[in-house]
Amino acid sequence: MQASHDSHTRNAFFQGMAKTVVAESHASYLASHLKAATIESIEKELAAKVYTEIRKVGDHLSKLVSGFPTFEVEFPKIESALQNLSSIENSFRTVDSDATDIARTAIEDATRAILLKRHHEATRSPILDIDALVRNIILLKKASREILTWCHHINRTIDESLQRSPNGSEGASRFLLDLVVALTSVEGDSTALSRQILAEHKRLEGATNATFNDATARQDIDYFISKLSLPSMHTAHLKASFETFEATYQDIVAASLSYLQDSSKVSDRLEEFVQVARAIGQNFSADYSTQVVHILAHVFAYWSLVNSNAFVTSSSCQGYEEVSQYLMKPHAAQFVAIWMLLNCCESK
Repeated sequence: MQASHDSHTRNAFFQGMAKTVVAESHASYLASHLKAATIESIEKELAAKVYTEIRKVGDHLSKLVSGFPTFEVEFPKIESALQNLSSIENSFRTVDSDATDIARTAIEDATRAILLKRHHEATRSPILDIDALVRNIILLKKASREILTWCHHINRTIDESLQRSPNGSEGASRFLLDLVVALTSVEGDSTALSRQILAEHKRLEGATNATFNDATARQDIDYFISKLSLPSMHTAHLKASFETFEATYQDIVAASLSYLQDSSKVSDRLEEFVQVARAIGQNFSADYSTQVVHILAHVFAYWSLVNSNAFVTSSSCQGYEEVSQYLMKPHAAQFVAIWMLLNCCESK
């Protein structure tokens, strides 16, 4: 019902604007029949009415913005007002620069107000109430989906809200881990929004990885081997190969963590992975399954480091054990699937 009312209001507004513009056009047409002074007076009067209507839309938008983001029922109204002003700005661009300027100024003032709110939100003292922060960012994410004109600004607000805890501290890591658990537990109408937050905001990536790694920890190599119908000789070889792969992968990542502290060195280190993997693949005298194990170790190490996050690059993370849970890292299922596809069941 509300959407229908907003649509009716918007249509009525544009119909009124159209009539005013037509009247202004007719006034210009009558220039050859009336005195110049009379025509100029009519045009000014009609233009003033147009400007007044545009300012009314801008004032309405300002009132809506004053309550942002508390009242989510206002989100569609804010987007409608922004779209109205944008349409006016584009429509009058070539015929009335004053009307265009009024519409543009209204949009800029409202956007500036949102940016000031964002700055205030980002510089407030840290929120330690997980439930309050979850409610806030879910509300903001809903706003980003309904107020498309400000989608970028609102998502920046969410990012800055997540930056409140100092990066790299144990307390910050624990806080974000708890936040991810809380977002994962959201049910009902907000479930899709919470999943979108987890997927889209980089600050949560390390904590999301930790939650996923913990949930899949029980599905180790023995679990997947037990699901395969393979001779014992093949499963023994598969398990030994995975253990070699895992140890090699961990050694490569552990030796590369220091490079993440200096972004200028990261690309060179990753290029080394490419060259080493290529050299292993071109060594035709090597055992096939050994080649696959070591190439995969370098490929997955590359993948993990390219997708590193704030938890991994934190100065408090000194070794592999400290960062392992936060890495986007390979799991036994991936290794087994590739192993079977490459027909590496036997050493050959």
